[in-house]
Amino acid sequence: MVLDFAFEDKTLHIVNVYHRTHNDLHHNLLHLFVSHFDLLIPTILIGDFNMHSHIWSFPHSTVSPWATEPVDWFNDQGLKLLNPPCVTMWSSGRADQQPSVLNLVLINEAAAISRQISPLTISQ
Repeated sequence: MVLDFAFEDKTLHIVNVYHRTHNDLHHNLLHLFVSHFDLLIPTILIGDFNMHSHIWSFPHSTVSPWATEPVDWFNDQGLKLLNPPCVTMWSSGRADQQPSVLNLVLINEAAAISRQISPLTISQ
């Protein structure tokens, strides 16, 4: 889902993603990877990406085999991760499953300097 908020002299581009994985070997993010964000428009990308990466996941997590492709795309779009390190974003409450970081918040430099985005807080 994409939302554009236009104010008198500012615009904010918000992209929300839910990534439903079909298996552990492939991603379903091609619809996102064909998008290219304007570096001058403040942009926030939020969503449940259902993947693990060495960049944001806990050390006990198995990195998704396709995680480098989204990370490369994030970098190409000038997006920086706002998630604080090692803060649980998902927990099943079951003793046999470890907590995870599956939900991500990323912004571009235009959003960072626009003062439209407040510091990220996580409620648990």
